[in-house]
Amino acid sequence: MERHPDLRPSVRDAPDLIGGLNYQKLVTLIAWLDLRAGEVLHIEKQEDLAVSRSGSAEVIQVRRTRAAISLNTAAAHQIIQYAFDREPQVITVYWSTSEIRQERQLRQTGLYGIDLWAKAADGDQDACQRLQQLLLKRGGWSADLEALLRSGADEALQERLFRRLRWDLKRPSARVLEAQAKARLQGRVSSLRQGRASLAKVVLPDCLAEIERVAVLPFEQRAQDSVDLDALIERSIALIDSVASLNDVAGTGRRGPLSQLASLADALASASDVQLTRARELLAAGKIQGAISLLDDWLRRDVTQPPAHAAAVRLKAEATLALGDAQGARRLADEAETIDQATDPRLDLAILALEDPRSALEQIGAAPEFVWQRAELLMRLGRSPSGLALIDALPADGDGPYEGRVRAMLRASSGDLEAALRTIEPLRSRFPDVELTLATATLHYALGQAKGATIALSDWPSPTSPGLVRSSDKARRHLREAASLFAQAEQALDDDRFQGRQVRLAAGLSGRSPRGA
Repeated sequence: MERHPDLRPSVRDAPDLIGGLNYQKLVTLIAWLDLRAGEVLHIEKQEDLAVSRSGSAEVIQVRRTRAAISLNTAAAHQIIQYAFDREPQVITVYWSTSEIRQERQLRQTGLYGIDLWAKAADGDQDACQRLQQLLLKRGGWSADLEALLRSGADEALQERLFRRLRWDLKRPSARVLEAQAKARLQGRVSSLRQGRASLAKVVLPDCLAEIERVAVLPFEQRAQDSVDLDALIERSIALIDSVASLNDVAGTGRRGPLSQLASLADALASASDVQLTRARELLAAGKIQGAISLLDDWLRRDVTQPPAHAAAVRLKAEATLALGDAQGARRLADEAETIDQATDPRLDLAILALEDPRSALEQIGAAPEFVWQRAELLMRLGRSPSGLALIDALPADGDGPYEGRVRAMLRASSGDLEAALRTIEPLRSRFPDVELTLATATLHYALGQAKGATIALSDWPSPTSPGLVRSSDKARRHLREAASLFAQAEQALDDDRFQGRQVRLAAGLSGRSPRGA
């Protein structure tokens, strides 16, 4: 799959690179710990990572290097051109352990080019002019950058070059960096589990291992946010507590008191509750792959009673169904039934609705508790007017994300796009729901309102969202495929699947025809 151009790393080989992967993982962990609301970390395998937020992104190049850097060095020349070539909303950060070297042309002034760069970015005209002369004399730039340097326009240079690259040199050694990461992690652990800050030293290796695991996933699955980090920390602590309880029991001998065994069961049950709660939170937040990963980890080492194990398997079935895999969800639902000899009618109905909408419609009949599911199934079977008639009498002020989305989809598939948009816009302001965001953007686009579609998608906390905040022409190219998604309203659209589709929408920028959804 073509990667989104905004965050695709293109500068890969740092000169004099030393130290291996661990240093980069520590930098990545600190960035993960420092994420604010609405920000997403995008992890790369080698020396890159990125933090994106609505409308912008910060791409960080991590270089653990020995050689001092001036604006005349090859490394600086490479990163300057790289930063200039990125999209306007992408800021490049050059993170390096190197010292700053003075440029030969500036020796009589006592100034350093790297220091001048920060001043020029802040609007210092003298610094801007000095850098312009220095860079022109250095030469070797692309035609566009050369033309900008020769234009002599201070404001254009600041906006298009100096503010789009930040030098972060003289960074600490790996030992100091690890201490900084551990201190930040202690604060995070303490905020989740009061009085447990000391566990940070045990949680740290799990965090670094997770970064390495995520770095090799497909592009659209490398996005991580604060919810993912909290889930990872909770999972690590739960495992630590389980092992500690096992050790306590082992210390009493294999035939220890029943009270000890009961304590162990309670500890394991508590750990299980934490894991399942986190998995449900991830699923509700649209982090389907994260929920499945957490559940897989839990199921591999689960030693609890069948009810908890069956609950985890059913939750994984829900996540699998959200990815559109009815066959996989059915297999998991059957496995859960084998474990506890019980069924979940709603899960079975949801699976059947994806497998065979007509059979699902016959099964639910006219049961009032399934009125919304019945309306959605009628729409899937091409009977939208009947579905709309079924729910039109219901008050809209009680709609949640699912009900509002079904109501809007029915109106859209019946031909009234404006009514559908009026239905869904108020809900989007009340519920941070990923499917509502997609539906709102698609309706705007279907009505020829490319700007409205772009604004709707700019609220999306996704690593690929910066590329969607563009001119209306490029927005139309991004959203060309989105018009067909709403017509396929019978498919459940979750965060993971939409991120992949969003990348395909962006493929128009490279001249490729994106595949159908």
